Amino acid sequence: MRTAVWFGLVLAAVSAARNVILTKPGQTAIFECPFNKYRSLIWSHENALIVRIEKKTGMTHKGKGGIVDRAKQKNLKGPTLEISGVKDEDAGEFTCNADGELQTYLLFVVSVSVKPSADLQLGSKAQLQCQVKGLMQGPPVKWRNPGGSLQPSELQLDSVARSDAGTWKCMFSHDGLTYNESLEIRVTEPATTTHLPDSSQNSKDFSNPSCVTNPPPLLLGLSWWMWVIIGVGCLVVVLLMVIIICLYRRIKRKRVSKENHRGEGSCGAFPTAAERPQQRRRREKPSPVLLQHHLME
Repeated sequence: MRTAVWFGLVLAAVSAARNVILTKPGQTAIFECPFNKYRSLIWSHENALIVRIEKKTGMTHKGKGGIVDRAKQKNLKGPTLEISGVKDEDAGEFTCNADGELQTYLLFVVSVSVKPSADLQLGSKAQLQCQVKGLMQGPPVKWRNPGGSLQPSELQLDSVARSDAGTWKCMFSHDGLTYNESLEIRVTEPATTTHLPDSSQNSKDFSNPSCVTNPPPLLLGLSWWMWVIIGVGCLVVVLLMVIIICLYRRIKRKRVSKENHRGEGSCGAFPTAAERPQQRRRREKPSPVLLQHHLME
């Protein structure tokens, strides 16, 4: 009878001495051992050796397993064990044994998720899930929605409502204490699709004077783009007239220059043999008889 009572007291003391550590998959878990003075220190996980440290010689001996490769021994305020990249299978009991003095820890790996994502559209479907690895006994895991009501750990939302937006808490209890992990959900309005109006509807709208927009004011009854066309046409006509005038003057100059060359050639030519006797005759003086006859007359 005394043995049974003593065994129960030991279990109660060990349970009370356990420290609870919460983490998520992929994060880092840190265990701080309170024993600073020791000759031999042993870290173990579920009674499996992680590392043994002999303080006097400085020798270390590592165990086997995936968690050993992710474990680091540090000395901050005291012997500290750091587990990086936590996995679901890392959950459970960790022990720090310093020359026979024990300090135990319970690692809970909490996973909260929502599918398809934390950004949900109004009226869509969603699935919420909360898992706690390392929890052996106690009340079941529950969701607490933003309104304060409790929901099962695996919850299916058939139609997302605006009231679902906010902070959801994954809650569980251990040794009379309650723990929770939060998840933030956002609810947005679905994207509205624009439809092209029907031609019949357009005709009805145009038939209604109140729906017809006033056209821009016209200048002399013509719109702005017609004035642009007229201006470009006038510019083309002016350019054609300038080109025609230049061509006409150039042709006229060529004709005048040809006529000048012809006139100079006729004045500077030598007289022919038939014309030379006539010129000599004109130059001969009149005879005295003819001169006397002219004087008498």
